Amino acid sequence: MNRTDIINLIAKRIDARSYLQIGGGATTGNFNSIAVAGKIQATPSGSVHDHRVCRVTAAEFWQDNSLAWDLIFIDGDHQYQAVKYDIYHAAACLEPGGVLVIRGVLPSSAREGATDRPAAGVAWCGEAWRAWCDLRAWGYSNGQVTFAIDADYGIGIVYGDTEHWRDDEAGEMSQLSDAVEHVAPWVDRSTHGVVSAADAEREINQIPRIVRGELDIGGGL
Repeated sequence: MNRTDIINLIAKRIDARSYLQIGGGATTGNFNSIAVAGKIQATPSGSVHDHRVCRVTAAEFWQDNSLAWDLIFIDGDHQYQAVKYDIYHAAACLEPGGVLVIRGVLPSSAREGATDRPAAGVAWCGEAWRAWCDLRAWGYSNGQVTFAIDADYGIGIVYGDTEHWRDDEAGEMSQLSDAVEHVAPWVDRSTHGVVSAADAEREINQIPRIVRGELDIGGGL
């Protein structure tokens, strides 16, 4: 099971009509295989020939985005502050009942979870795991359900009270919590909400389906 399998299971579960991917490499990879009709990828290295690709950084995209999305996948800049920034803006852009997915939250070694990227060709998740620690701590008090599937370097899944995320006028989520203890997952996974790949579909099937009104055509496109 990999990120594509997991995202497609979620998309089917919630009947997603719109999908946003931040980063994630070439369009021909994960993005092209996601079974959602309305989808956009924001990445500076995307194809110039694909109308579904915005060739911009995540920060540039969030600055101009005025749409809401059923399903958002974050796989962009893996630096700690960058992941926190993406989480904050993505959460504010979710449709009610939408789901946020974050890649790289369970690196298996200090090298995979290091601040700086190692030599080319070496697996690297960066510090998405630190942002994941913060998000779990914040979400616990704010109506969120968070769990991380033990596949593809850790796929973090977040759903719950999206209206609360939108109403975060104090910007608490942008700060997340500097007081959180960042326990590395290669040291102790007990606080990371880990779900085995074998149990992934069962957990995904606990996510509520998006409830749409009669006039709601759904999606951000």
